[in-house]
Parts: sequence; C-alpha cells; structure tokens
Amino acid sequence: MGKRCLSVYVAEAVRHHLEMDRLAEIVADFESCHEPLTDTEVEAVAVEMFGHCPPGAA
Repeated sequence: MGKRCLSVYVAEAVRHHLEMDRLAEIVADFESCHEPLTDTEVEAVAVEMFGHCPPGAA
C-alpha cells in the first residue's frame, strides 16, 4: 500500500470514528430525555444504516 493509499485509509478511519462518536452523543442525548433504546430499536437502526446488524451489537 502506497503512502497516498495509507493516508486515504487513515483519513477514512478517522472520519468514521468521529461519525460514530457523534452518533453516540446523539443517542446519549436522546436517552437523557427519554427511555433507553431497546436492543430491538438499536438493531433496526443498524440494519437501516449498515444493511445488517454489526457483529457484537446488542
């Protein structure tokens, strides 16, 4: 893997991590005002966002 490919890979990984951090903040904010999300709700959103339930999720 060349340096440019590695840079793109790292940038994409950082972007994804920041998006997941922001998603966690949104969920925490929601749950602070409402009941916690159920496993079923989390799985449904994972399927909608990713097309499947990620390994290790609920």
